[in-house]
Amino acid sequence: MRNIALKLMYNGTAYHGWQMQRTEASVQETLQRGLSMVCGERVRLTGVGRTDAGVHARAMVASVRLDTDLSPEEIRDYLNRYLPDAIAVREVKEAGERFHARY
Repeated sequence: MRNIALKLMYNGTAYHGWQMQRTEASVQETLQRGLSMVCGERVRLTGVGRTDAGVHARAMVASVRLDTDLSPEEIRDYLNRYLPDAIAVREVKEAGERFHARY
């Protein structure tokens, strides 16, 4: 299992913040769905923090543990292909074992 760091940007107009919501669309949910499509398994993405509904980000950091042979560049490119135009993954890097976006 690899520890992956993502740097992303998004226009939050259509989202009810970063964090998963029971009844509303969120950035985290949308990214997790895209990562699941790329990797073929359910994933749990952790963001550096939370944002309110409608908030935009230029350099949000998130981390996720993935079991994939794809390179960081392939993960980025596939994700950007699956994600809506309002969300873009700018960078994907292999992170150290102890890296966690929130800490």
